[in-house]
Amino acid sequence: MERYGRLEIANEFIKIISSHGRRFFYCERGDSVAYLKLKKGRVYYVSEYSGKEIYLHYKHWRFSHGGTLRQLIDHLKEYIMGRDDLPLSSLGPWHPTLCDGDLWGYGLEEMEQVRKECEMIASKWHLIRR
Repeated sequence: MERYGRLEIANEFIKIISSHGRRFFYCERGDSVAYLKLKKGRVYYVSEYSGKEIYLHYKHWRFSHGGTLRQLIDHLKEYIMGRDDLPLSSLGPWHPTLCDGDLWGYGLEEMEQVRKECEMIASKWHLIRR
């Protein structure tokens, strides 16, 4: 699949995450959701807070969320570039000894809903490889 199709799927993932639980990647003040964009063949993250573009191919890019979400964005960048599969494993489920299985603090039911919606998007595009 070409990069723009992968970009569309990655942005669907971000929308799903932003509409559940603690609503990561969503800014209530501006009613905006973060997204990824392609510019000259490179992937940029557009912040939900400032609207600024962050160049993801630079090794030390700054990020306002934690390391788990940064890693997810990094995986999505690699997916868009065609180097990785869709990062469904980044959505858990996590072992109960790790934050009681609720690493993002979404609640177990909400995180299950996020996983189901993301898997549905992935299966719709025939991208799950098990």
